[in-house]
Amino acid sequence: MSSKNSSVGISRLALIILLAINPKNAVGAIAIGAPGTRLTEPTSSVVNPSAPSFVETDDTRTRTKTRFRIRRTRSADLDVVSSMLAMESASPRRNEDGTIAWNWNDGVKRLRAKSLLEMQLRHRLLAVEEGRKIISNIYDDVSIQGSYGEEECLLLSDEDTCSILWSNDKFRSKVKSAVVNSQEVSVWHNHNFDLTPHDSAFLHHAMMSVVEASNGDVVGFCEVAWLPTRSQDEGFSNGGLVAENVSLPRYAPAIFNLVTSQSHRRMGIATRVIKFASKFVTTKWCSSAPLGLYVRSDNQSAMRLYARNGFEVVGKNHDGLLYMMQR
Repeated sequence: MSSKNSSVGISRLALIILLAINPKNAVGAIAIGAPGTRLTEPTSSVVNPSAPSFVETDDTRTRTKTRFRIRRTRSADLDVVSSMLAMESASPRRNEDGTIAWNWNDGVKRLRAKSLLEMQLRHRLLAVEEGRKIISNIYDDVSIQGSYGEEECLLLSDEDTCSILWSNDKFRSKVKSAVVNSQEVSVWHNHNFDLTPHDSAFLHHAMMSVVEASNGDVVGFCEVAWLPTRSQDEGFSNGGLVAENVSLPRYAPAIFNLVTSQSHRRMGIATRVIKFASKFVTTKWCSSAPLGLYVRSDNQSAMRLYARNGFEVVGKNHDGLLYMMQR
């Protein structure tokens, strides 16, 4: 079963190029145990990028070996990630017996999709890394010695941090380049890049890679960021699908570009990534908005996956994509 967010399947590419406002909100690492492994949070509330943010307990370590972990996406991951996404966006035709009918045209389509996806991912990652570097430097600079000799840290609001980031020409230029190189409407639609974003949440973004713990091979990927819950041009049609008394915000955190390699499906990876993304948004971004995603109506396997994780269809956009929201 494909765990890919269906927006990739129709070349609906991620459009927002953002980052976690606080460097301590960035994805560090999470250990994903084999089925049956119980995972617990470390006692420290600070995410250490060099150490897992979830670890196995002693009793479970003796019973099962951790196979996968989630960490921040790196530049070196993008070749494999874009290949996985391209495989889904340009799926090959199949024979009557279910075997893949490979042909030259399918190969060309995948190569083109891979090139486009890798370019867009790389632009987003450059903006994310630039923002993380700026914020890390800010927090290093504002640490001061208190009157009693202890170290104190100046706490900045998200709005303050957003203003500081947007005043940096290099960061703003990278965000703009990422948006220009995208193809779909996003939270940046018609935004004047000379003006600071009106909502600091637009600068929340996480790019996560799932890797084999034993060899570091990338076997999955996911992004989480703020997306429109409806079309900004044509409105959001319920199509008879919106549940009674459902009120959608204009923007909300969303999962997109969720994919696992074909050789690592049916291992529970996608489910654990979804759970981690949901907890990440709540605890690190302090968001009370429900997590959402877009999915094609014909992608029944993905819809079943999301339904098992508490998502339900609440509407569809003008492209015909269903919008699912986590309850």
